[in-house]
Amino acid sequence: MSSSSGNSPARLLGRGAFDRSLYLAVVRNADEWPEHITEPEAHFVVLLALDASAEQGERLSALARKLLDQGMAYFCGWGPDCSRVHDVVDMEVVRRDLPDDAHVMTTWHDEEDLDDALWFAQFALPDDDYIDTCRAVLAIVVDQPEWSARLEADLRDFEAFNDRILSQDELIERGS
Repeated sequence: MSSSSGNSPARLLGRGAFDRSLYLAVVRNADEWPEHITEPEAHFVVLLALDASAEQGERLSALARKLLDQGMAYFCGWGPDCSRVHDVVDMEVVRRDLPDDAHVMTTWHDEEDLDDALWFAQFALPDDDYIDTCRAVLAIVVDQPEWSARLEADLRDFEAFNDRILSQDELIERGS
């Protein structure tokens, strides 16, 4: 979609934890993310699923700036080299003059599978300044059709996804 249109590539798929709206956006590359979006409205949690091993730092910085401008309150990075993406997002947060010491939280999940990263993003609690206004989770997948298919299925049926993750955790705790 054109960045000048003010549209978002994000599709609303369901409702999740804390009654948050669940969105999925799929883009071919980091540069494709638009300057302005109509959905979700500020503030939101971002789960960025990206193989950043070949991504240039400036492209990642530009994406981080756009997401911050659009209302990102919490960033979760997942995929190869996601710790570097996390560091880039942190640098862009530091460059901002956020009101009243508001803080954009950031995490990376390089040791976890995609399901665990999504589950974390679902329950991520932003800084107190955003807690009442953080009403959505936006999963963004860059050029990975398999990842986007998995996320779409999980976001469409949050209850089933949540039950599956919790059942897996119970099996692990029992040593099965």
